[in-house]
Amino acid sequence: MKKRNLSKIYGILIVVVPIAVIMVLLYAKVLQLQTHSSRGTHLMINEVVADNLSTWKDEKGIYADWIELYNPTKSTINLKGYYLSDTKNELTKWAFPNVDIESDGYLIIFCDGDMEEGNLHANFFINAGKETIYLSDENENIIDSIKLEDQQCDISYGRMHANADAVGFLPYSTPLEPNPMYFTQGKELEADWGEVHFSLEGGCYDENIAVELSCDAEGAAILYTLDGSEPDIDSLVYSGPIEITNEKRPNQYTTKKCVLTPSENADNSETQYGVNEVYKGTVIRARVLKDAKLSRSVQTNTYFVQSDYTLPIVSVTTDPYALFDDSEGAYVLGYTYYTMRKYGGNSRRINSNMPKDLTGHVEIFDTDGSVFEDDMTFAIAGKSSISRNIQKSFNVVLDNKKITGDMFGASDELAYERFTLRGPGSGVVKENLFAYSSAFVSNFISDYGAGAQKSRFCILFIDGEYWGLYSLMEPKGKEYIQKHTGASKKDITLVIPWKNISAKEFDELFEAIRARDFYQEADYEWIKTEINVDNFIEFVFAEAFFGNTDAVSNGDHNLHIWKEKGGLWNWYLFDFDCTMVDNENYLKEMLELGFGDSAAEEKKNFSAWLFQRLWRCEAFRNDFTTYVRHKCSTVYTKENVTAAFEQHTKAYAAEMQENLLRCEMGYTRLKQLSFAVRGINAAYQNFTMEQWKTVANDIYRFLSGRTARVLEFLDELEQEGYMLPQSEG
Repeated sequence: MKKRNLSKIYGILIVVVPIAVIMVLLYAKVLQLQTHSSRGTHLMINEVVADNLSTWKDEKGIYADWIELYNPTKSTINLKGYYLSDTKNELTKWAFPNVDIESDGYLIIFCDGDMEEGNLHANFFINAGKETIYLSDENENIIDSIKLEDQQCDISYGRMHANADAVGFLPYSTPLEPNPMYFTQGKELEADWGEVHFSLEGGCYDENIAVELSCDAEGAAILYTLDGSEPDIDSLVYSGPIEITNEKRPNQYTTKKCVLTPSENADNSETQYGVNEVYKGTVIRARVLKDAKLSRSVQTNTYFVQSDYTLPIVSVTTDPYALFDDSEGAYVLGYTYYTMRKYGGNSRRINSNMPKDLTGHVEIFDTDGSVFEDDMTFAIAGKSSISRNIQKSFNVVLDNKKITGDMFGASDELAYERFTLRGPGSGVVKENLFAYSSAFVSNFISDYGAGAQKSRFCILFIDGEYWGLYSLMEPKGKEYIQKHTGASKKDITLVIPWKNISAKEFDELFEAIRARDFYQEADYEWIKTEINVDNFIEFVFAEAFFGNTDAVSNGDHNLHIWKEKGGLWNWYLFDFDCTMVDNENYLKEMLELGFGDSAAEEKKNFSAWLFQRLWRCEAFRNDFTTYVRHKCSTVYTKENVTAAFEQHTKAYAAEMQENLLRCEMGYTRLKQLSFAVRGINAAYQNFTMEQWKTVANDIYRFLSGRTARVLEFLDELEQEGYMLPQSEG
């Protein structure tokens, strides 16, 4: 009897338990969906697959990397005017088409770099390494971002279901569906334990110091690092004062094989290294650990003992792995380059040629004792300089604060979220490499005419190691225009003809100019209603005076053309590392530049092409020559420009010797032996102080005669008939 009752109970349980489990799971799913639909207040990046082999196909059945957005709000959102990007320095990299994402809805964007595949195909790839994806609105306000860890094939990375603050690797992909409620790999737990307090502020000290660390969290430990990396559970545990001295320490980073140089040395770049010991600061990064949880914030201070610099010090701190790891480092050549060289390839596919966003901290110790510091996102910048220079440039985006214009030598009423740390230049004009010609020209024309970024010399340290002489510069682009004109970013249209970055209004202007011959003054009067002619004349004069060989001969390089909504088109310049080298009549070169009857070439070389058309009109020629003669007799006199250049060189002369020693490179002993066996002279060509003095003197001579030479340009044009009335015949 008991057996039968027991069997009966088992029979009931076999039916009831599964039903109960199903009911619980269904209830959990409903609860999950309810939570999911109310867990956010704005559009968010929900899931990312950076190495898609089998998770989701595009319209053509191709497995491409993808990003999923989720709309947790109660309203449909139209995405026209929104942007996706993989770099904080270029938030508008890919613009959304006119597409809606419904309330509690999902949207997938494929990142395959091919926008011809469909409307929802972004023009960038997702880096399988560490990077950040940004979602921003039409005003370039970041709505959401997600920082990726090293990605793996077919493994999704995203937000835990019902918890927008929890990010990690998901156990399976859920395209167009709610994400799982757990991760395959948990991140280190964090909590708000407060900040670590330093007994001494970062900066310069005359004697050895001892820095003590403390925190307010009772029973907590303090973890710290001295190499620039963020502290984690494997870092040093603070137990007593940290001694900071000026004792000699071996180079860690300046000896990295991190540069392709412009010369015969480039073929042996994998055997180059920094031969001189450099000055070291000490970077302490610290955070609190309690109950197996790390504090969310990391505090960073850099200390310099017995330093003697006459310029502001900029200390950039970041994970050294991200910059200098032989495989992944953004600053070095990388294994791909070594492998290709090993098998005879000549490609310059090096890590620094593939810029990516890095995170870190920046401190600026000014000469007046003031200190600016903030967390930041930054990336290696430039074009030729990326692959040529030891001292590469950086674009910096601040996380929380703004830097005032007086840091660059501009107005202290200006405040920026971005700035640039620029090295000596690309080295295309090698004779001027360490003359910092771009900084000089940019500052001069900023003070006396056409717009350009202001800059100020500084000494850069990376993870506590002396990196050399740099220029601290205003940012360019829409932020520069906004700060200097007051125009709203959303009302600024910016075009870059040589990069084929255009706009409908600009295309219409181009066609309208092509439809006119400008032999009549009426055409000149018309164009005054479209472009700021005075500004255009300032631009042409500045290019001609300083002989910018990267412009006329290179298709309007280093130039932005812009307008405010309802306003006139304007020009502003940047990057003058190819200037102040003797050339022929610059204006004549502009007038004789050919375009091969190609509209595409005319637009690419828009400024020279426009100058040619306007030159046909006598009224424009008169306005231009009047302006040139006036400028040459006032602010661009020999006395003014040479005095400005003397002040420019004086500002950094005291730091040049140490800077050149930091940049001195040599060959490894093995490479020298290889040269010796083959009878090759292994002497490395480094830049010397004597060469620098020669360069400075050459530029001084150039500027001494430049005012008279520019006036000769006009005389030569008149003598050769360029100033005579023009006619279509």
